[in-house]
Amino acid sequence: MNFSEWQQIASDAGVGTVESAQKQQDKDYQQCWQLITDQGRYFVKTRVKRDIPLLRTQAYSLKAIAQTETLRCPLVIAQGQTHKTAWLVLEWLSLKQTGDQVRLEQQLAALHQHTGAQFGWQETNFIGQCIQHNHQLTDWTSFYRSQRLLPQLRRAAEQGLATKSVAHIDQLLDTLEIYLSDHHPKPSLLHGNFCTDHIAFLEDATPVVFSPSCYYGDLEMDWAAAELSGLSMSGFDADSAIDSRATERYQKRKEVYQLYYLLVAFNQNKPSYASMIQQQLSNLQKIINA
Repeated sequence: MNFSEWQQIASDAGVGTVESAQKQQDKDYQQCWQLITDQGRYFVKTRVKRDIPLLRTQAYSLKAIAQTETLRCPLVIAQGQTHKTAWLVLEWLSLKQTGDQVRLEQQLAALHQHTGAQFGWQETNFIGQCIQHNHQLTDWTSFYRSQRLLPQLRRAAEQGLATKSVAHIDQLLDTLEIYLSDHHPKPSLLHGNFCTDHIAFLEDATPVVFSPSCYYGDLEMDWAAAELSGLSMSGFDADSAIDSRATERYQKRKEVYQLYYLLVAFNQNKPSYASMIQQQLSNLQKIINA
């Protein structure tokens, strides 16, 4: 990006005059920057212009979490586009990888106490690069089938997931009630993509979350995502709404919920996840046979 484009971003965001822009991260689809102006430092995400909906919905999710005053997340300064670039300006936070894990779990539990009338969200948003459908429904099993597993399964079939795995998941969709029977969660506000890549800590150990994909769903989705990413979450009972986290019923649901995140990973051009999907399906089959 050239200097004039940065000046336009700074002007539109109302953050002063640009002094420098230093790249922090560069992926195929997104760049992250430290923008320094005469008013301070800012964290900026930039993408190609067609990705404006992704950054817009992410900004909406960050604002939704911030309004709960539970989990700390970067404050949204502004979001917009130039003639060729979509951008999101956030407050700059000095972050580290370790901090107060107990407080993280407690604040996640507090986030989950914010509930809605239905499962879903006000709009379609994104989880990573994948579209996340959010048509609002009152029944959790129906929502999880139609708005989570089915769209990702269709995409995975297009991306070349093995026919055997596709058929197995298709069968799972028809028998989803077996895994979610007698489970009637409240529509809790979720981070939606709660994993190690999206968690850090301030210098004083305060937890910080970012890159959310918010919606109202079963709060166990966030815990299942955390476990799948390898995050050690020892204080599950911090979420007082869950009194059966260590039971076999939760373990069964967890396997179903983690399948969604594995499909999302596969659909983001990560073919290595195909074997993990197959293993997850084998785990689910063992549950049925037990």
